[in-house]
Amino acid sequence: MKKAWKKAALFGMAAAIVMTAASCGSKETAGGNEADTSAVSGNGTGSSALSPEKGSSAAGAGGTTGSSGTGGGSSAAGGTGSATGGGSQPNTAAGTGTTQPQTKQTIDIYMTDANLEKLYPLKAEIGYTTEESKIKAALEALAAAKENGKTALWSGVKFNGVTVKDGAVTADITLPETSRLGAPGEELALESIQKTLFQFAEIKSIDILVDGKAVDSLMGHLDLEHPITRSGGQ
Repeated sequence: MKKAWKKAALFGMAAAIVMTAASCGSKETAGGNEADTSAVSGNGTGSSALSPEKGSSAAGAGGTTGSSGTGGGSSAAGGTGSATGGGSQPNTAAGTGTTQPQTKQTIDIYMTDANLEKLYPLKAEIGYTTEESKIKAALEALAAAKENGKTALWSGVKFNGVTVKDGAVTADITLPETSRLGAPGEELALESIQKTLFQFAEIKSIDILVDGKAVDSLMGHLDLEHPITRSGGQ
């Protein structure tokens, strides 16, 4: 009887030991699962069973790093924008630098009386930056001249283009019907343009074209020379 009891007791103790071992194995496995879950949480996809605070902190840090990286990229892009913007400054400066100040000059332009008998000089101020713009400004002043009791012989005439080369002026004009005068008016008109332009010592000749053509007569009464050259008295 005693031997049988001892065997039963030993069997029971063995069973208890096996159960205890099995229980420990189960906990180790569970611990392993917890480690796996923690690893997942560290990547930001799961919840950490070991240390939720550390897991959250790591994920937060990771998010912050990502944001900082993106922000840095934006900053770099902004820097590039500044560099590009700065590049436009020299262009603006260059554009401003190439603008030449106008030269002002007072010249004589010529008008006639109501009876078209003689020419009268009139002072006019012109502004220009080049030789060609000076001559064109003088011609436009001649056309725009106004004085009480006086008549502008080139009123209504449009100067389409003016070139100057080696002292030779070529002026292309459009002459409307209202600007056409009789023989005395045509003679005075040609005299007035010569007096106006030949006051510039560098001008040696004037060629007048009508709508790009070298016409025989400006207004149909007098022959038009191509070019008109400076005479001894001018």
